[in-house]
Amino acid sequence: MSAIQLRRILSIVVVGLIVGAPASRADEQRAKPKAAATPEEAFTRFADAVNSDKFADALPYIAEPGDAAWKAFLGGLKAAEGLGTALDKQFGKADQPDPFLSTENAIKNLKESVYDTQGTIHATTALAKDRVRLTLWTMRQGLGGEKQAIYETLIDAVHAADGWRLEAPPPGPRPVVMKVKRTDKDGTEVEVYMETSPKFDDKGRLQFDDKGRLQFDGKQITPQPFSQRADELRKLKEMYSDLVAKLDELTEAVSAGKYKSRAEAMDSLKNSLHDLQKKYQAR
Repeated sequence: MSAIQLRRILSIVVVGLIVGAPASRADEQRAKPKAAATPEEAFTRFADAVNSDKFADALPYIAEPGDAAWKAFLGGLKAAEGLGTALDKQFGKADQPDPFLSTENAIKNLKESVYDTQGTIHATTALAKDRVRLTLWTMRQGLGGEKQAIYETLIDAVHAADGWRLEAPPPGPRPVVMKVKRTDKDGTEVEVYMETSPKFDDKGRLQFDDKGRLQFDGKQITPQPFSQRADELRKLKEMYSDLVAKLDELTEAVSAGKYKSRAEAMDSLKNSLHDLQKKYQAR
């Protein structure tokens, strides 16, 4: 995992921790979620939960072991809420929301990391008896200045014991995109933005043309099965858990009067995040 990837993930995690609310006892006792009978239903239920900010409701439609990473991510809600409460009690309400604990930033970052939940299923391709690939088309502002452009992304669905689930990666950075031609369902040729990878030189530096434009390898990024990403997902879960522990530790310190000001406490949080970045950067 590169430093840039980790930094972007951490920025989403920290502000994302305060979106929504931890499950209450009533939530835990409510009826078991309905299993998805089809891959399309799994996507619809997952997307509906995400777009209504009910992220916990999306968990039953995420395949293992990705669901554990998502759950660990959402488990930080209570920790961040506790930190915010402790800061307000100790120092009073802040004049302006801290960017590290901003609900507005949290919603923005989370929505951006899963923007294709607002899209539609353009095609369904069977890969195996228990695995299909959904091609999603999402209308949003284009990088080239277009008011509306089509973004094409791919997500796999797998059939589990309790129905269909999505191999939805935990919130994090999205790949770069490039324009390619596709054919719409009515046979019309259209341009879409496709997720791809940038080109690098022998020294690992990004490649640009003589006009300063980023160069791409031209290959569409396809989903990697969770079974091949188990170690990565385990590390993400571990990272989220470590972050929660640091938030809890900071909350206790704030409540005990260790810090003289809110700014000093937030500096401590930033230092903890820096240490966390160094810990996982090389892993």
